[in-house]
Amino acid sequence: MDALERKDFQEVAAYQNPSQAILWVIEATSILLKLKSKKVTVDGKTRDDYSDEIKKQLVSPNMVKDLKTYDKENIPPAII
Repeated sequence: MDALERKDFQEVAAYQNPSQAILWVIEATSILLKLKSKKVTVDGKTRDDYSDEIKKQLVSPNMVKDLKTYDKENIPPAII
């Protein structure tokens, strides 16, 4: 985490078609930060889509601070 800078998150936010691995990290981060999702249907399956909210968060000046100060020792069981 110490090596990450705000520009790194801005770069990810600019991706038009991120890889599946990046999408998984974005989804996990969104869940941990309790971002709002919208329901989308893809191939007949409904899932949560965090893309709009995470893009806002990724360009936020507080993103690095939010992740560095995240209380990883006390993640609610409902999130895990």
